[in-house]
Amino acid sequence: PFTVDGATVSPRRFASTWIGRRGIGPDEVSANVKHVRVEGVRDGRPTTLTYDFAVEAVGHSASSTITGTVAAIAADLVAHAGPVGVHPPEAAFDPRGFVNALTDRGLTIVEGETPA
Repeated sequence: PFTVDGATVSPRRFASTWIGRRGIGPDEVSANVKHVRVEGVRDGRPTTLTYDFAVEAVGHSASSTITGTVAAIAADLVAHAGPVGVHPPEAAFDPRGFVNALTDRGLTIVEGETPA
C-alpha cells in the first residue's frame, strides 16, 4: 500500500474492486502486446531472435483471448506432436509449429533475427 492525499491505497484492492466491478464495456477496446526475445547460438555465432505481436479485442479482454489461444495451441501440440515423457517447456513441442499455429489463428507476428 501507499498513501495518496492522506488515504492509504492498496493497488491490488483498488484493481480488484474497480476492474472487477466495472469489467470491459461492450464498446471498449482492450489490447495485449507481447515481445519475446530468444538468445542463443546459431551456426556457431551468438544470435537473438525476436517475436512481437499484439491482440486487440472489443467488448472483452484481449489478455484472456491470448491466454486461452496460447494454452489451447500448447495443449494441442503436446498431445499430438510432443515427445513422449517428461520434458522442460522449451522441449515439449516444436517452436516453429507454435508460431505457425498463432498465425493460423489470425495473429500477425513480426519476427526478427540479429547477431548478438
